[in-house]
Amino acid sequence: MDEKSIRRQLADIFAAMGQRGGVVCWRDAAGEFEDLAPDLELGGVEVLREVPGEGFLLKRRLNALPLGSRVLLYRGGNQASSFDWLADVEALAVPFSADYASALLRDLNATDTPQMREALDACRGLLAGKRILSKLTALSEAYHTPQQLLRAALAVCLGSASSDASSIVVARLRGGEKVRGAVERAGLADALAVLLLDCCGYVGDRSDEDALLDHVLAVAASSTLPIGVAGVRLGRDVDEVQRHFCHEVFERWLLEDRVGLRSACVESEERLGIRDALGEAGTGALLWCDVFPIVDAVLLGECLAELASPDCDPAALLSVADVRSCLAWGDEFDACYRGLVAGSSLRIFQDTHRVAEPGSVADDVWNEYLSEWHAADRWYREFRAAADEVAAKSPYGLDVPFGGVVDAIENLYKEWYLRVLNVRWCSCIEADLGRGGEVEGIARQVDFYQAEVEGAANRCKRAWVIVSDALRYEVGAELADRLKAGTRGSVDLAAVQAALPTKTKVGMPALLPHGSFAASAGLRGGLAVLVDGAETRTTLSRQAALRRYSSDAVAVRHDDFVFGNDRAGRRDLVGDAEVVYIYHNAIDAVGDSAQTERKVFGACADTVSELEDLVKLLVREFRASEVLVTADHGFLYTAKPLGQSEHVGGDSVDGRVVEASRRYVVAHGGASSELLVPARLPGKEGLVAFFPRECVRLRMPGDGENYVHGGISLQEMCVPVLRFKNHRAGSKGYVEAAEASLSLVTQLGTVTAPTFVIELLQDEAVGGKVLPADYEVYVADAAGGRVTSTALVRASSRCTDPSARVHRARLRFLSTVPPKEGGDYSLVARSTSSHDVTVLCELVVRPEAGAPSPWLV
Repeated sequence: MDEKSIRRQLADIFAAMGQRGGVVCWRDAAGEFEDLAPDLELGGVEVLREVPGEGFLLKRRLNALPLGSRVLLYRGGNQASSFDWLADVEALAVPFSADYASALLRDLNATDTPQMREALDACRGLLAGKRILSKLTALSEAYHTPQQLLRAALAVCLGSASSDASSIVVARLRGGEKVRGAVERAGLADALAVLLLDCCGYVGDRSDEDALLDHVLAVAASSTLPIGVAGVRLGRDVDEVQRHFCHEVFERWLLEDRVGLRSACVESEERLGIRDALGEAGTGALLWCDVFPIVDAVLLGECLAELASPDCDPAALLSVADVRSCLAWGDEFDACYRGLVAGSSLRIFQDTHRVAEPGSVADDVWNEYLSEWHAADRWYREFRAAADEVAAKSPYGLDVPFGGVVDAIENLYKEWYLRVLNVRWCSCIEADLGRGGEVEGIARQVDFYQAEVEGAANRCKRAWVIVSDALRYEVGAELADRLKAGTRGSVDLAAVQAALPTKTKVGMPALLPHGSFAASAGLRGGLAVLVDGAETRTTLSRQAALRRYSSDAVAVRHDDFVFGNDRAGRRDLVGDAEVVYIYHNAIDAVGDSAQTERKVFGACADTVSELEDLVKLLVREFRASEVLVTADHGFLYTAKPLGQSEHVGGDSVDGRVVEASRRYVVAHGGASSELLVPARLPGKEGLVAFFPRECVRLRMPGDGENYVHGGISLQEMCVPVLRFKNHRAGSKGYVEAAEASLSLVTQLGTVTAPTFVIELLQDEAVGGKVLPADYEVYVADAAGGRVTSTALVRASSRCTDPSARVHRARLRFLSTVPPKEGGDYSLVARSTSSHDVTVLCELVVRPEAGAPSPWLV
């Protein structure tokens, strides 16, 4: 430090004394400033220099000074006298030093003790760098212990934004050999070794990057395992505090660099042989172990094997999926967990529904399908979509155990659900079809225009009708859910029975206005459907049919309307039309091709998104107050090829055949069949259609029988009619959408353990205006700071049974935030989308007496 700086600092010290005066003791043990001190002129300050052997005389002189004097006492070098006459003076004086270490400690607002100087000396290599001092002061306002200073130095050296021990370890692990070299050059290798020993229990080779990484991750994993599980390999020779600390390192790394951490975990689990280390540990033991991705693979393998078993507990599997999908690597196995949930839901449906009840009437079966049974079709669709994704990605070879589940779920859906449900349905409708070609007492597709469109046109400026080819009822139900959740509108979902056979060339004309609707043998062969005497196979011909009843009506294909026009073009296209039909075709376009039929469930998902967007576009650009969405027919799909016994010959009809497909035969009047169900078709020609029962197909050459329609199953005949009504905020009928809320099930007044599990109830089932929500659950102090780890809870269950909407979360107190006895703490849930915070309960933290402290000081 130069003379100018010394004068300035001393002047500031004496100025702070004011009129009362006092002594400033300048300690210069190295004697660096012996020549400078006596000559300092500080204006009104008497400078006294200690001379060896004259301590008594100097003290007498000090005692003789008048009250209010300002004195600088310089003590340089080591004094040989056995008695220090000035010790009491120095004890009461204001200390001052001008050596390099003192200046640094003063700049850092650090305590000046021999131990702090020793720590500072260890950082000397680092302090030679530029802007290091400013980085250290940015990390902390003051330093009171050598540990604080050394950890801050390590943080700066490693490029960590925080001097928390966990941040330092994360920076060390992420940086590898490069940062290890920087630590050694800075002279902080010993300090880092002490930190790793104290916090992680690591005693291995400092230069072995793999050994250090494996140790930290293994210890972290051991903190989430019960005592005794894989104890030989995981977490050996560490205490409970170190286990918790290593898991904090894992969680912090996960937040900072998910991709890098996953790569490190995969490499480490291979070196450690984690699959073998877990041994025979069951689902209960591994449920919360979230460090190594292979744990998810092991658990999923066990759960999938259980799901394939006829004696499985599907509710328990749902609970496992609920917990694991929210842990560290849940997203990596998202398709697997979605498949597990869908498959388990189907098994629960099977256990709780009896679809083979005798004596049913058609409208009972119909209404039960609309209210509950269609959900099984959706779960099967979601399961198949997940299975296809798993087969394509094969994470950890899980496509193999998933394959076993695929067979079990396929058999459940096809052999139990579809077969038994449609046996019941066919037995109810066979007589009606034979008499009049339709099911009595159930709304008809051929009445759609009169029943729905005319009323909408009278109520609104314009009737909007979206017709989506092959939009079966369960897909329409998903669309209804999306519109309820994603718009200000309300949705009413109903259904009509499709005209037979359930084909596009029959269903599309049935949705048009008409005076007559007839089936005919076409002039060029095959079945023809006539609306007021004319076929309507094209969009232009359908528009012509509409304009016979509404002069300015418009019919347009979805892609032309949405992608072929801009906003102005769409307004010009619609003009003054009172009725607009928009034809959408994604499901049938994919399903009707043998090359693409296996992608039909993906087309269903695309359809829901595209139709939701289309409804929103109509509301946004045309202020549509009502929109109708319907379909021409539904479809059947089973991924597993049908056996020979599930086919009947095309020659099973005795008579003149007009047209035949895999799900129907149309013949002239007088034809008959002993195997198939007959239905009279409308029109003077008296044509008759014949349909196989259940899911049976007619034997025909060629591919493409997984996706079929044309028959009389509920999946083909049940056509959705979705009535969307837009509402303005505050208007009658408007309901604000809100996220599903959480409430605490567990009685949690006092917490005595560092780790604890809680149960949370999702208060409402997701659906309608109740939206799914992700919550961060944690314990907060009075200032709102987090004092525990954060658990993710997904409130997304659609189940109406409250017991099936209970979610579990595991929390652990942070090692760097020791709780205050009697402090104010709250268990809170924070929505990740709205950021709203809900206090679930107030709690007290009181560690058990005599138990090892879970918190590091």
